Amino acid sequence: MSIKKVRRGCLPGTPKLKHAPENTIYISAKTPFAAAITKVSKLLARGRKQVVIVGLGRSMQQAMQVSAGLMDRKYKVSIHTSSMRAVDEIINVTSGDSKLEERRVPCVNICVTA
Repeated sequence: MSIKKVRRGCLPGTPKLKHAPENTIYISAKTPFAAAITKVSKLLARGRKQVVIVGLGRSMQQAMQVSAGLMDRKYKVSIHTSSMRAVDEIINVTSGDSKLEERRVPCVNICVTA
């Protein structure tokens, strides 16, 4: 039995965003609910026309809970689902061989307007 190490990342050749746009908030599974609501509210109060909340994979549930909380506060919310390509590099530690495996990751984009 060989030991494998997995390195996750973007698909080779795809552009990477070094900085997300100011009106985009990436939600993780551990993002505090109240902090996300406050951040969106502040961005909209400062004159942003819309704020985009992005949740990938496991964090989709948290992003949807944040959108439900914003709907309770009378914000307009539109939800779009998609999937994106991601790549895992599987490294066999004993032999040093590596291979790339592509997979699809579910994604939700939530547009919030005042």
